[in-house]
Amino acid sequence: MLTRKKTTFLTSTFVAVALSLMGASTAYGATGYAAPDGAPLVSIGLQAAGDDAGLDPRLASSTDLELLLLLMTGRGVLAEAHPELIAEFGITVAPQAQADGMAPIAEQFLAVSPAFATTWAPAIRSADPAVVDEGISGYMTDFMAYVMSHCRPSCTV
Repeated sequence: MLTRKKTTFLTSTFVAVALSLMGASTAYGATGYAAPDGAPLVSIGLQAAGDDAGLDPRLASSTDLELLLLLMTGRGVLAEAHPELIAEFGITVAPQAQADGMAPIAEQFLAVSPAFATTWAPAIRSADPAVVDEGISGYMTDFMAYVMSHCRPSCTV
């Protein structure tokens, strides 16, 4: 549990860094992002949670976007349906304006990072806390690679 709270604290920190680097604006709808050719994101550590691995029933049917928004902002459908997840994951709830700015970033991250859907999301949905911690760590590694490859020195959302 301590590792999960530490890991999620780092996720909140990474989100703050991402927002500051990205300079969230309304330009996303017009321009969006394009993943640079030949620049795959790096995923390390955990393999996908197997079919026989137990899933947390509160997260099992959530979409990847709903899961990301919970982890990144402490807001969204999952946070509203299961507010206890905020405390369990040690998530700092973002102001609504910041959460709104993160939604397009989360959507684009999902579009360019297939490892989230195939590896990290199943692990984060696991009922095994150790698997969840590894899933969050892997997601954070990929998210920071995404920020570094798409938002240096700055970009708009």
